[in-house]
Amino acid sequence: MIDPVAAAAATDYLTALKEKGFTAAPAWLRPAALARFKALVMPRLKDEQARGTRTLLNATFGRDAGYPTVAADPANFLTRFARLISAREPIGTH
Repeated sequence: MIDPVAAAAATDYLTALKEKGFTAAPAWLRPAALARFKALVMPRLKDEQARGTRTLLNATFGRDAGYPTVAADPANFLTRFARLISAREPIGTH
């Protein structure tokens, strides 16, 4: 039997994604999931910083951001990546 509370939450989450795109996701994820995402991406940003490049940093945090900016809270971190993903893959273009 499907838990009606879980089913309603899943439906609400998918509706939010449909209406707002991936930028709606951070509001629905647990803090641990947000922190895990940030932990997965941080090595790429650190590698980029070591090479003296800024491609990923510019795309997610903007040209005026410095690498200390990436210390943002995990929800803000994922929100910035969600904006990048949404801009590159708008809903309805597939």
